[in-house]
Amino acid sequence: MTNPAENSAAPYPAATRIVFPVEPYEPSGPRFGENVQGSGGLFGIHLGEDVCAVAGTVVRSVADGLVVYSGFHPGSAEKGNWGNIVIVGHRHPVSGADFFSLYGHLGRGAKPAGDLVAVGEPLGAVGAAYTPENGWWEALIFTSQSIRVPGRGMSFRATSGRDPT
Repeated sequence: MTNPAENSAAPYPAATRIVFPVEPYEPSGPRFGENVQGSGGLFGIHLGEDVCAVAGTVVRSVADGLVVYSGFHPGSAEKGNWGNIVIVGHRHPVSGADFFSLYGHLGRGAKPAGDLVAVGEPLGAVGAAYTPENGWWEALIFTSQSIRVPGRGMSFRATSGRDPT
């Protein structure tokens, strides 16, 4: 398993153009960074944006990058997980800072680690709801994180209804 944080010196392709991973991009539920409440109290911090999309909807890379991880985390009906996930490493074209986009709850056919991907290139498809392939959830989850380098940090977060560039 490749740990993106340990690979921060990797020469990821520059993200000169950014697009949403699915169209339409309509987040639903908790927003990135919000506390999520479960029946037993605080569940945790939400690490992405849930985007409701029909099973089979193509999920595309938000920018040029390198697939640094592709794996299957099925969970169970009692305790959901990510299902099929893909993590892509990118480089900010101005600051040079690395950032990573994560796509979870994908159906089968996700891109393998080591593949270079172009902006808009298919990475997989939204998995059918409540199946092992999508980790027993109902929506695509998308998140993007940056590796903070003093003096070179950057941040990116796709926001519904806005041009992500």
